[in-house]
This record gives sequence, structure tokens and C-alpha cells, in this order.
Amino acid sequence: MCNEEAICERLLTAAGHQGPFKLTPIVGGRNNRVSRVQRGEHSFLLKSFFHSADDPRDRYGAETRFYDFVDRNQIAQTPKLAATSHNDKAILLEFIEGSRVRPEDIGPSELRAAFDFAIALNSNVSGVSKLSAASEACFSLSAYCDLLDNRITRLANLTSDTAALKFIHQELVPKWSATREQLCSADTGNADFDFLNSERVVSPSDFGFHNCIRQHDGSLIFYDFEYAGLDDPAKLICDFFCQVDVPVPATFLDEALDEFGRHLDRREALETRVRTLMPIIQLKWCCILLNEFLDTDAARRTFAGSSANAAAREYQLTKARDALRQVN
Repeated sequence: MCNEEAICERLLTAAGHQGPFKLTPIVGGRNNRVSRVQRGEHSFLLKSFFHSADDPRDRYGAETRFYDFVDRNQIAQTPKLAATSHNDKAILLEFIEGSRVRPEDIGPSELRAAFDFAIALNSNVSGVSKLSAASEACFSLSAYCDLLDNRITRLANLTSDTAALKFIHQELVPKWSATREQLCSADTGNADFDFLNSERVVSPSDFGFHNCIRQHDGSLIFYDFEYAGLDDPAKLICDFFCQVDVPVPATFLDEALDEFGRHLDRREALETRVRTLMPIIQLKWCCILLNEFLDTDAARRTFAGSSANAAAREYQLTKARDALRQVN
């Protein structure tokens, strides 16, 4: 029995499902090892988390804490967690049957489902104190600037790809320098950047239709919460509109600001923060697209069963160039 099968057997036993099972790897993931598990008439998803000394983020802990929070508050738009294993850094979830949401599918009903989910996470809920800060959570303008500085420096220092380095130094760095000078030299004590320090929200992080399944009845189920936790609601909104796999049209931004602004009772201040931060988050996603060139990222891809070949890198570089053109 291979290691993945042994992990699966332990989790199935913990979930009360003993006996023969079929394990089928699901390809295409970039960060973790994922398989479909069939045990009789029951279908599950096995997720084994990548962990490395070079990447100390506790993805397993963040995701399990988030699912505990969702379960405690009976929030329905996620898969059900069946079992966990801290030692194996793995979880077993119910398998959701359905189809992916495509960019051309996004309309008012899809936006309504996404907004309802994000707002439900922050409406009359308990157990918030058990959540940690989300991955790369930022609560000041200077923290956002530091985040970009660190990402760009890491890319410039750790990749040897000539084309990527040329793009970083000749296009990405100049754009960030101009943006940083304009935004991050501002007074970080501005009231519009203070109020959310005491009003952090529960964020799924990496939130968007790229991490979503449409069930056969049309309802949407959101998943992949390894970066979840407490964060700035402006960052949640910016990330939602900046993720590149299933882009959300910017024409829906005002609707998002209305929804979250009404929930926070600070619509004007939230809009100021979102529009100020949007170029920084757009640049962050340019950097994320270039992770394909990092050795640490390649190790994670290998663990997940995918590979970072030359064609994949070239494709990501093209997407990064396209994303940079969209920066306001």
C-alpha cells in the first residue's frame, strides 16, 4: 500500500467508512495532492497538503480551522469536512459533483452567491477568535507596500530565467516603483486606512470562481481555504476581482462595494481603501503568476503531480505581461 493509500485508509476509518476503496488522483492542482476516493456509494476528496522548511505557512491548520468555523456557524456553501489528520497533514472532504464556473458564466446570480457566502462568514458568527490571520494579511498601507517589495525581491533573486528577469527588471519593477511612490509615501495614519484594523473580517482568501463548483441544481459551492483567516475586507474584494483564472468583470465592483459597505456600514471609506489598494493587488497577482519560475514553487508543483516545464513558464509569463497592462 502506497503512502497516499495509507493516509486515505486512516482518514476513512476516522470518518467511519472502513473497507475497500478506490483512489483516483485529480490532476491540475498546483499546490497540494488531491484525489477522489470512492468507498461504496460514498465519494470523498482526499487533500494532502504540501509542507516544506522553505515555506512555513500552515496550510493544513488554516484550512481545518476554517472548516471548523464554517461547521460551527452552519454555513452551507462549502463541502463537508469528514476527517482530518494532523500527522499526515491531510483532510477528507465530501466530493462535490458538478462543473467549473467559466468566465462567460459570471452574472448577477453568481455574484449574489459569492457575496452571500462572504457576508455569511461575517454575520452573527462565533469562534472568530480561533482563526489566525489570513496568509499575507495586511492591515496598513505600509504592510501592503512591504508585501510587494518582498514578492518582487524574491522573484528577482531566485529566478535565473532570462526572459522572466528581463520582464521583472524592465517592466514590473518600474511599474511598482511608480505605484509605490504614488501610494505608499502617503500618510498611513489616514482614517480610511485605520478603521479596518478593528474590523477585520473572516476571509476565505484566494476567493473567486476559480475555487468554486456549480452543483447540478445550479447552486455554488466554494472550496480551497488553505490561506483563509482574518483579513482586510478591502483586500478580500481586490483579490476577488484581481485573480486571473476566472476573471470577474470590473463592472461588478460597485455592486461588491455596495454589499460589503452596507454590511460594514462604511461604504465610502471601504471604496476609498479598495480603489487605493487595487493597483497593489493587481501587481501582487503579476508576481503570483511568476511563481512558476521559483524552485520552491516547482517543488510544490511536483508534490501536486504537475510540472513547471518551459511551455508552462512561457504561458505564465505571457499572462503576467497581460496582467501588468491591466494595472491602473
